[in-house]
Amino acid sequence: MTRAVQKLEDQGVHMFFVGDSAYPLLPWITTPYHSENLTTKQEAFNKALGSMLEVAEQAFGRLKGRWYGAGPQYRPKLVMACCVLHNVCKAQEQVFRQEWMVPVRDADSCHPQPPPPPTTRSQVNAQACAIRDALLERITVL
Repeated sequence: MTRAVQKLEDQGVHMFFVGDSAYPLLPWITTPYHSENLTTKQEAFNKALGSMLEVAEQAFGRLKGRWYGAGPQYRPKLVMACCVLHNVCKAQEQVFRQEWMVPVRDADSCHPQPPPPPTTRSQVNAQACAIRDALLERITVL
């Protein structure tokens, strides 16, 4: 077991969410490093995190495109069901039609998400920083 993996396990990290800079750094949400003087490893980590976010955004866009018409009362269970159904569609090699994205883009532009409240450095706890640092070592080793 590598030292980086051991550090992750020492922090109790088995899975985590990835957030962009709009999210606070928390033990279960990993966000990019912010500094004017990032190290090469931190820049590589931020790039890897950005790639992960892009995949997630594309996946949610496809889910919204495929099942856009469902009512808001079904959203929590619908997200889980959509993930399962989307994976079934992919396994069956069913085509995703780009025209399904048109109402999603229209709705997103008409109803943008409000900006999150600003976070202060005091809201970032030591455990979250330790987890991100351990992830940095693991991701930049790969």
